[in-house]
Amino acid sequence: MYKKTVYNIILIVSVCLTNLLGCTSSLQMSKIPATAEPSEEVSKLEADIKNAIARNVDILAADDFQESQSYLAKTRRAIGDNEPQKRVINFLRTSRAYLERAYVLAQNRQGNAEDLLSSRQMTLMAGAANHSQLQGDLKDLDSEVGSIANSLSETSIEKLDDFQQRYVEIEKRAVVLNRLAKELAMVNGAKKDDTIAKIRIRARSVLEQARKQFLKSEAEAYQQGENLVIRLKKINFATGRSDLPEESLHLLSKVSEVAKSIKATHIIVEGHTDAVGWASENQQISEMRAKTVAKFFKTNGLGGVDIKAEGHGFRRPISTNKSSQGESQNSRVDVIITPEAINQ
Repeated sequence: MYKKTVYNIILIVSVCLTNLLGCTSSLQMSKIPATAEPSEEVSKLEADIKNAIARNVDILAADDFQESQSYLAKTRRAIGDNEPQKRVINFLRTSRAYLERAYVLAQNRQGNAEDLLSSRQMTLMAGAANHSQLQGDLKDLDSEVGSIANSLSETSIEKLDDFQQRYVEIEKRAVVLNRLAKELAMVNGAKKDDTIAKIRIRARSVLEQARKQFLKSEAEAYQQGENLVIRLKKINFATGRSDLPEESLHLLSKVSEVAKSIKATHIIVEGHTDAVGWASENQQISEMRAKTVAKFFKTNGLGGVDIKAEGHGFRRPISTNKSSQGESQNSRVDVIITPEAINQ
């Protein structure tokens, strides 16, 4: 009698747990009207899926996101095959239900990976997914991040930083490939006129010369589209200050000389900070630092150049803000120079 009672209790508990878990994981079907226009609903869903990718839902809740895409594909086929409206709408409801659940899961899984996810978005914005040379690396990295999506809050800072740096490297490669593709298209379009090709050759030469002007610890120079970017690593502003440290003047003078040597026509100075403190304060200090550097350029041989100063606060990190090394890398000044050679 005792054994039978215990067995019944276990059975009841098991049924209850099964029902509870089933309710937790079951889909809440989207309320798309039965009379809705399928093509319009597909367009809305496609837009929402694109927005989900921009929020990293595709890696934070990969299974549900993929199910959503799968049912969207079924919807398209059903429409193309003129299947009954009811079947099409059911596919749409299921696709949207998976997407909505993916959003919830992604929101709960972000943890302390804001900088990592921001770097991924910068990589996607650079068009890395459009280059066959990068698609494999990007897919592998996304898979690695997705595999720990439900434990990001427990992942070590070092691991997150490693992921972030790999995204940054893919972004840089995408920028280079974008430039090469643009150059090739322009050269092909120029046909017999080799002026553009000569300009591009000169631009590469300018880049190499610029790189040689800086120590690795001082700055990183690379070409981005039609511009030369000099990422200054060694300004060393005091915390909360925007006045130029005396030891930074030599480095800024180097930048001025490079800008003059390539006959710069436009310069944008971007100020960036780490994530310590309030967003409004960081935004203000980044703007002030950018203006200070821009003022230095204007008063040191570049008065005739169109120079703009922009502050971005901590919105564009290139490393994690969870370590002192990462904070140091994020607190930086980027100088974007458009040479006269590109404008010929």
